Amino acid sequence: MKVIHLGNRPVSFEEPLSLAVGYFDGLHKGHLQLIDEVKKQARDKGLKTAVLSFDPNPLVTLGIILEERLIISLKDREEILEELGIDYFLILDFNKEIANLSSEEFVSRFIIDLNVKQVVCGFDFYFGKQGSGDSQTLKALAQGNYEVSVIEKITDHQVKISSSRIIESIKEGSVDKARQLLSRPFTIRGKVVHGKKRGRLMGFPTANIVYDGYVHPRFGVYGVVCTIDNQQYGGMCNFGLNPTFTDIDHPSMEVYIFDFNEDIYDQEIKVAFYFYERGEMQFHDMNELKSQLNSDEEHIKKKLKSVI
Repeated sequence: MKVIHLGNRPVSFEEPLSLAVGYFDGLHKGHLQLIDEVKKQARDKGLKTAVLSFDPNPLVTLGIILEERLIISLKDREEILEELGIDYFLILDFNKEIANLSSEEFVSRFIIDLNVKQVVCGFDFYFGKQGSGDSQTLKALAQGNYEVSVIEKITDHQVKISSSRIIESIKEGSVDKARQLLSRPFTIRGKVVHGKKRGRLMGFPTANIVYDGYVHPRFGVYGVVCTIDNQQYGGMCNFGLNPTFTDIDHPSMEVYIFDFNEDIYDQEIKVAFYFYERGEMQFHDMNELKSQLNSDEEHIKKKLKSVI
């Protein structure tokens, strides 16, 4: 897959494209319907597949939100789209200039000029200055240059599958529900850094993960699967403030990786959250904490066998 950042320079493709357009902030089951339709149209019409997304979140550029908490990062999106067999991932630098384009200008620059012959969007896709354009606008502006497929609302138990719903599930600790809506586990990608090494003293050496930008899951202990150098390992993750020690002022993410004893400092790993085991607890001493960790390990190992 080729990743192309679209700025002010013109870009055109010799081969015509079947293009999905949207923010794709979760690449959840609803978004995957768009990807499936892009691939189907490409097969039927002899087109290359492409996905057009935005960076940063348009709501940040427009000042509607100050910062975004991510379900998946831009790098995550690249990896998932490549696994799905997409030919081109187009990332539009969503700055003030782009935000002020009219619907007609947006279509001209990022659909017609890119040699797009099939556009796939969601029923709730809006574009152009102040969101003036929608799926019907796309159809009205086509003038024979391209065709439009609109994916209607995708639901789970009669409720729309949305990124906001997934974020709420993660915040509540319902990572199993988030996994169902995403079609894969909520995963944090981060670098391993040095910590306070208290876990090592108890026989539970943990990898401390820098997790900038992601949604914060509910504080507590989770059953997780870690990917390190393309190898997977079960583990248990504590996300929170470590109330037993009270010496940190922001949530930490520490992972004890089962049956693993390698130096991975400064390496990037991925931590996939499968289930919420328990909430954070304050212990009287390290012996009480160690006893609980032994119990956690036993329970989590058993439960991971049934879900992975």
